[in-house]
Amino acid sequence: MHQLNPWLIISFSAAAIINCVVPVGLAVFVARRYRGRWRWWGLGLLVFLLFQVLTRIPAMLALQSLPAVRQALQQPAFFWAFVGMASLTAGLFEEGGRWLAFRFVVPAQERNWNTALMLGAGHGGLEVFGVCLLQVSALAGYLAISLLPPETFAGYAQQVEQARAQFASLRGWEPLCGAWERLGALAIQVGLTVMVLQAFRRFGWWWAALAAHTIVDFTAVAALKLLTPQLGTQSAMIATECLVTLYALAAIALIVRLRGREAGPAPPADSFEMPQHPDET
Repeated sequence: MHQLNPWLIISFSAAAIINCVVPVGLAVFVARRYRGRWRWWGLGLLVFLLFQVLTRIPAMLALQSLPAVRQALQQPAFFWAFVGMASLTAGLFEEGGRWLAFRFVVPAQERNWNTALMLGAGHGGLEVFGVCLLQVSALAGYLAISLLPPETFAGYAQQVEQARAQFASLRGWEPLCGAWERLGALAIQVGLTVMVLQAFRRFGWWWAALAAHTIVDFTAVAALKLLTPQLGTQSAMIATECLVTLYALAAIALIVRLRGREAGPAPPADSFEMPQHPDET
């Protein structure tokens, strides 16, 4: 048995609760305050599940598991190219999934700001729920390796010691950074959904959402990677979360600014906009 850090237990528990309660709370707020429909929250969950959890993430993990890729990632140029590719594909899959949901599932008369809030809350909510499960698993693992006798882990002594060292290096407040980041990411996901909705007025908004998603993902990774050697792990983590917070505040401002702008009619045939279905004109 090893001595437990009570602050670590508290912060893991608080982070898990926050990441579980806030997405549902946001959906309840939108449903009551703006009459958002729960079916669109469920659609947002489904979009993230299909376009990230079941497709892109497994593909990225399979790619990273290749020996040649693992070796190439040691080279700075390839590493940054890979981060750029990962950020771009995240945007392509998620913004593409959102556009397809609005285009083929949400009726034209319901393509509005309220629906976008609810769909975005579901899309970002599932991502936050995933982090909640990771935090619960981390807490369970921390308690297990700290409280159970060593013989429980016979045959895994090296892995258990590595895990203990990782937990011992954590400060009591660090798990809360995961909750902080996910709250910011949730606001960003809703903002991106509202941007994609505007693509039915002018398709350039979809490209803007793709660019914004790519930039957010890339710069968050870059900030943590580049600042860690200069500031240390904890300070770099805080600086990165501050960057995400700035993005979240910008997303909230955009959400408020775009309130009331509904999906408009089909653009002229000679424009460069994405064509609409005949029954939407």
